[in-house]
Amino acid sequence: MILETSDLKTYIGVDTRDTVNDDKYTQSLVWAESVLYQHRCIGARATVTDEKHDPSAITIPKLLPLYSVTSLYLEDIEQTEDEDYFVYPYYIKIPYLNATEPKSIKITYVGGVASDDTKTEFIQAYYAAKQSILKLAAYDCQKGDTYNGGKDLDLYETINQIMRQVPGALII
Repeated sequence: MILETSDLKTYIGVDTRDTVNDDKYTQSLVWAESVLYQHRCIGARATVTDEKHDPSAITIPKLLPLYSVTSLYLEDIEQTEDEDYFVYPYYIKIPYLNATEPKSIKITYVGGVASDDTKTEFIQAYYAAKQSILKLAAYDCQKGDTYNGGKDLDLYETINQIMRQVPGALII
């Protein structure tokens, strides 16, 4: 997970020493991170093995931002980075791909955000993800209560509010 229960408790104003509702806070954080992942493909740093895609000159992995690519296969033929394909934070470009061949692309890569990133775009993605997860988790913890300065928001409005704050580079 990107955040700990203590982060959420601090954000919603609960004493971090109070552990009575820690299971609920953990569930809220897991739910919030999964919502963010589903809506913007942002998640905690992880290795993804043999993710399959349809052939395309621009391939967008499921877990962003893209940190590194370990291997990329067109059918069963391994390709060479910076020759056959080029890696960018939010996509992989395969410039010489003929749409009629191959029938599949298989990628093994490291993607997602981590607190120890040093590149500006990864730092922005990490903090945008962190803030978005906190807001979603707070919403989940306070269902039925007022949220955001006394204004009642439903989940759809909350997600829209959060996504407006995510850096433009993350919007796919």
